[in-house]
Amino acid sequence: MSDTPNAAKVLSNVLFMHSWTQADLAKSSGLDRAQVNLHVNGPRAIRDDHLAAYCTALDRTEQAQLVAAWLRDTLPEATQQAILEPDSNRLNEQVTLWKPGLDPEQQSMIQWWTERLALALDRELDEVFRIVTRRSGWQP
Repeated sequence: MSDTPNAAKVLSNVLFMHSWTQADLAKSSGLDRAQVNLHVNGPRAIRDDHLAAYCTALDRTEQAQLVAAWLRDTLPEATQQAILEPDSNRLNEQVTLWKPGLDPEQQSMIQWWTERLALALDRELDEVFRIVTRRSGWQP
């Protein structure tokens, strides 16, 4: 039996809901079909790098379900209670809403960018800034 049975169950459900074969999931995720088979049906635990690969093939809801199930499988009980809703594979609201704090230097950098961009009328520069901002994880 796998060390990640909840995550394997989510993957099985994804296959069923999409009418995918294991080969379809393997192709979409970039993993070997035999690896997918071992995760879904066999004794192989899903490692973090495999989890990340599977997430590339799934929609946002399925990603959240898979990650939460994997956390339930791999984290100690005390940690699970802190980040997962009881009796479900969902992250609790405090975890989903968490955003990292900014130190004074980071706040100063953001203020500097805000002031400079307010003066900038260059569309290309504005687009570059928006790309950098998105890639850094900022969500207004």
